[in-house]
Amino acid sequence: SFWKTTLCGADYAIRVPYLRWDHDKYHDADPDCWMQATNWKYSHNMGRTSINHGCFMDGIELFDCKFFGLSTMESGGMDPQQRHILETSYECMFMGGFKKKDMMNGEIAVYVGTTNPELNYIDMEVGACSGTGSAVAITSNRISFQLGMMGPSSSV
Repeated sequence: SFWKTTLCGADYAIRVPYLRWDHDKYHDADPDCWMQATNWKYSHNMGRTSINHGCFMDGIELFDCKFFGLSTMESGGMDPQQRHILETSYECMFMGGFKKKDMMNGEIAVYVGTTNPELNYIDMEVGACSGTGSAVAITSNRISFQLGMMGPSSSV
């Protein structure tokens, strides 16, 4: 269905949901606020944006941390893209005929293309697991570790 909606030109941009973050703390009506944020004279504008809309996935808070052997605290400090890729990696392996016990200690390589996590930009409480939860290099390693795979693991 994603492909069909893309072809028809659907626009799914919505106002930033309050469940994600309090966007009023970051919004500035001045369209040039982002330029001021790059100048030390305007450090009070750091992290400000004139954009109110974005495309958001529903249900990112529904991640089943216990299924992957993660604590609530650790999964709370994980960037949503890490949680999502962990879920979809397991789903792909399962659809390919692998069960968790089949992957455990298996020589299975994990290579992940990823980008800068956005969780770092949100003003939130820093916990003991925040460093690994937002580190790009950890993304592939988390899949390998949580699913017990012993092959090479690299984030690109």
